[in-house]
Amino acid sequence: MINHIKTVLNLMLFILLITTSCKKEFLAIKPDKALVIPNTLKDLQAIADNTSVMTGDQRNGITPLLGELGTDNYVYTDNTWINLNLIEKNSYIWAKEIFAPATIVSDWNKPYQAIFYANVILQGLENLSESGSQSYRDNLKGTALFYRAHALYHLLQIFAPQYQAATAGTSLGIPLPLNPAVQTNVRRATLAQSYAQLIQDLEQALPLLPEIPLYKTRPCKSAVNGLLSRVYLIIGNYNQALAYANAYLEKQGTVLDFNTITLSAGRPVPSLTNPELTFYSVMNSYASTEPPTTLVNPVLYTLYPANDLRRDAFFKVTGQQISFKLGNYTNGFTYFSGIATGEILLIRAECYARNNNKDLALQDLNKLRQNRIAAISYTAAQAATADQALDLILLERRLELCFRGLSWPDLRRLNKEPRFAVTLTRTVSGNTYTLPPNDPRYVYPIPATETDYNPLEQNIR
Repeated sequence: MINHIKTVLNLMLFILLITTSCKKEFLAIKPDKALVIPNTLKDLQAIADNTSVMTGDQRNGITPLLGELGTDNYVYTDNTWINLNLIEKNSYIWAKEIFAPATIVSDWNKPYQAIFYANVILQGLENLSESGSQSYRDNLKGTALFYRAHALYHLLQIFAPQYQAATAGTSLGIPLPLNPAVQTNVRRATLAQSYAQLIQDLEQALPLLPEIPLYKTRPCKSAVNGLLSRVYLIIGNYNQALAYANAYLEKQGTVLDFNTITLSAGRPVPSLTNPELTFYSVMNSYASTEPPTTLVNPVLYTLYPANDLRRDAFFKVTGQQISFKLGNYTNGFTYFSGIATGEILLIRAECYARNNNKDLALQDLNKLRQNRIAAISYTAAQAATADQALDLILLERRLELCFRGLSWPDLRRLNKEPRFAVTLTRTVSGNTYTLPPNDPRYVYPIPATETDYNPLEQNIR
C-alpha cells in the first residue's frame, strides 16, 4: 500500500513540477494527460492525502504568509531587514512593488496546486466506473471540495480586496479554475462570484464528510462549519457566521486548559493531539519568519496581562528580544493556519456582541479566557454594554490568534469600521513607513509570472 501511494504521489509531483516551472506561470500550464490518469479510488485517496500539497507539514506550509508579513505582529532590526529577501523586505515596508518580475511566488502557486489536486480528484470521481461504497466516494468528493474552498479562502485574503456587499459584484476576485484542464485566457471572477464559489464548495462538502476524521489533516463536518463561520464573519454576515459557529461548537466545544501544559517547554502547545484542533494546515514560510527566529513586536507582547499564560506559551524573552516559540499548534517551523475551537468561540462571541447579546458574548469570551489565564488569579471579564463586550472580544482575538494568518483579514475587515480602523507604522533605517486604513496595499499584487501569460487585471496599489 505504501509503495502504491508513493507511486501515485511521485506521479503527481512530476506533474506539479511541470506546472510550477520557473519558465511559466501556474494557471496556463497544460499537464501531459498521459502522465496522470488515476485508475482507482485508492489513487484518488492517495492524491487527497498528499499533505505536502493539501495542508503542509512542520517544515513546508501551503497557505500564504504574505498577509502575516504585512501585520504588526513582528519586528525586524535594521540589520536584519537589510539582509532579507526582496519579498520579505518589500512586504515589511508595504512597498508598492513586492515581487521581482520573474519571481515564482509560492504564496500564489501553492494554493493553486492544492486546487489543481482537488480538481483532479473531482474529475476522477466523475470518470471512474470502479464500484465502491457510496460513503467512500462521498468522503473523497467532500474532501476535494473542502480543500479547494480552503485554498480559495486563503487566496482571497491576499490577492483580492476586502468583501463589501455594495461593491462585490464589480470588484475583482481571483481566477476560479474548477477543473484540471489547461487554463488559457484565464480571467478573474468578481469578488461576489469568488465568495459564492467558496461557499458553494463548502456547503456541498458539508453533508459528504464524516463527523470525526481519521486524521486531522483530513476535513470533517466541524472543519467545514468552522471555515464557513470564518468566511461569513469576514463578509459581515453575522447571523450566518453565528449559525455555523453554533453548529461547530455543538460537536467540538473542548478548549485546551493552558493551566495544564508545561509553559517552560520549547513546544508547550500540543499539535495534532490538541483537543481544540479540528483541521490542521500550516502557512508557507520565509527564513526570517520561522519560529523561533521571529522577533515579536513588543507592543503586542505588552497587551498580555501578567497572568495570561499565553505569554509564556507563545513567546520567549531573551534580554530585550521577544521571539515566537516553536510549536504553536504545529510543533514545527511553520505557523498554524487551520481551524481550532478558540477561534470559533471568539467568532460566536463577536456575533453575539454585534447582535446586542452582551451576556452570551461574555459567556463565550470567558470560556476561552478561563482556559488561558492562571487559575489562581482568574476573574471573569465584564462589560456594561454589548459595544464594550465587542471591544474585549476583538482584543482577545489579537491575543489568541496572532501568527495564525488571521490578523491580516481582521485588519482588512475592521478597517471598514472607523471605530476600529488603525494606521500601521514602521521605522527602518530612520525612514518611517505607514499603511493607512483601507489603503490599496492591503491587496497584494498578482505575480508578474501570472499576468505576463494571462489577461489578468492587476491589483492597483
